[in-house]
Amino acid sequence: LIDLTSLIMNAFVLIADLSKLNLTKFVPVLACAVLLMWLKLVYFGRMFLSTAWMVRMIFAVIYDLGYFLFVFGLMVLAFSNSFFVISRNNSPQFTGGDMGEAFKYTYRTAIGDFNTDVIPTNGYNVLIYIIWLLATFMLLIVLLNMLIALISDIFDKVHENISNNLLKELVVLMVESELLISRTKLFKRKKYIILISKETADSTTSDSDSKLGILKASMDVRINEQNETLQQITTNLEKCMDDSLDRFTKDMLQSTSKTIAVLHEKFDEHEALLNQYRLLYEKSVGKINPLF
Repeated sequence: LIDLTSLIMNAFVLIADLSKLNLTKFVPVLACAVLLMWLKLVYFGRMFLSTAWMVRMIFAVIYDLGYFLFVFGLMVLAFSNSFFVISRNNSPQFTGGDMGEAFKYTYRTAIGDFNTDVIPTNGYNVLIYIIWLLATFMLLIVLLNMLIALISDIFDKVHENISNNLLKELVVLMVESELLISRTKLFKRKKYIILISKETADSTTSDSDSKLGILKASMDVRINEQNETLQQITTNLEKCMDDSLDRFTKDMLQSTSKTIAVLHEKFDEHEALLNQYRLLYEKSVGKINPLF
């Protein structure tokens, strides 16, 4: 649609110029035609790696900011109507004499190009300043900062898929080229043969299938090697754990046996000592019943 509109406008201006007509009447058409030509030049930047993502970014921003622009336009229109009502009932009319001038005044306020010197000092000046402060807060601070945040999110999404977006733009350009080129006329006087071969799901006749088969075989080899490596690591780990457990159990048994032997020796020593005390007591007092 843009290409067709640009072509019609440029053809119209060219015909008017060759016909020696007064181009003053066609200034709007000429201005729009020139603008569309420059926009098409930017649009063809999709073919290059360094500019394709920028063009994609512009279209993504325009597409995703539809609802935001709708809300922003409503807010500007609301404050424009309020300023227009106050301006019509005040002298001088600081926003102009019609709704268009009021809209332009509010839009300039929204982008920071405001002039408080034109606000009258009589009449509803207090109300005007209140509405003006509210307009600057809502339009300039809230909505425009929200716009920056939304554009940042869109930039992140576009930049994450920069390679895919480039391929998509190239495919779109090829489709557009197909629409401009008639293959029927291109091959009308040409002699050619169309070769059709039947392919099955396990056929490897095509280059793409053979490449996929080679890739799959290579991946299978790598996967098998990784599985063997993991199996060896698992086996070695189990063996090390078994050896460590055996050594730990053996050491514990040896330590326990030594402790029991020491306890037996201590018990025998205490028993011998008690027997000596018993014999001494029997000699001095008399015979007593053995304790053990």
